[in-house]
Amino acid sequence: FAAERSRREGSVVTIEDYIEGLKNYVMKKYVLAYDLGTSGVKGALVTPEGDVAYTATVSYPLYTADGGIAEQDPSDYWRGVCSVTRAVLEKGDVAPEDVMGIALDTMWKGIIPVDDEGNVLHRSIIWLDSRSVEEARLLNERFGEGTFNSADYWPKLFWLRRHRTEVFEKAVGRKVLCNIPISGTEAIRKFGSEHLKT
Repeated sequence: FAAERSRREGSVVTIEDYIEGLKNYVMKKYVLAYDLGTSGVKGALVTPEGDVAYTATVSYPLYTADGGIAEQDPSDYWRGVCSVTRAVLEKGDVAPEDVMGIALDTMWKGIIPVDDEGNVLHRSIIWLDSRSVEEARLLNERFGEGTFNSADYWPKLFWLRRHRTEVFEKAVGRKVLCNIPISGTEAIRKFGSEHLKT
C-alpha cells in the first residue's frame, strides 16, 4: 500500500492516496466460490463487486441402488474442488495469491461418518438417499407423526446404527460429520449415542 510505504519513508499520505491504493489492491483480487452439488462441483472466481469473472464445473459420480440408496465418495468431492480450482485459475490466468477469500456451499442433509483420525468409514449418504424410511417411521412413532422423513439426518444416523453397526460405533461420540479440508481447521458436529436411543 502507498500509505505504508509513505509511513516508512516519512512522507504524508492523503486519504485519497490511501483509498486509491486500497482500490488497486482489491481490484486485483477475487473470491473463489464453490458449490458442491449432487452432480458435481461448480467453481467461480468472483470480483469484490460481485461479478462472476470465470467459472468451471467438474462432475463426480452418484452411486444408487435398490432400496433408495444414494451415495457419493467424499474423496470425489475433494478431487472435484482441486480440479475446479485449477480450471478457474488457469482460465482467468489468475495467481493463487490473487484469491482473497473462499466461499463454500455444499449439499444439505448428507452424512459422512469418519473415525478419530478423520478417515472416511462409509460413503457419503446424501440428501437424495431414502433408505431410512423405516427408521423415520420408528422415530415418528416415538417423537410425533411427521417430525422426520428419510431425508433427515436422524433417520440416516439411526439407519447406520441398525444396519452398519461397526461404522456407527467407530463414529458415534466422535466425528460424524466433517468438512472438506479446505481451511486446515476441522468443522465437526459431534453426536453421542444418547441421541439415538429408542
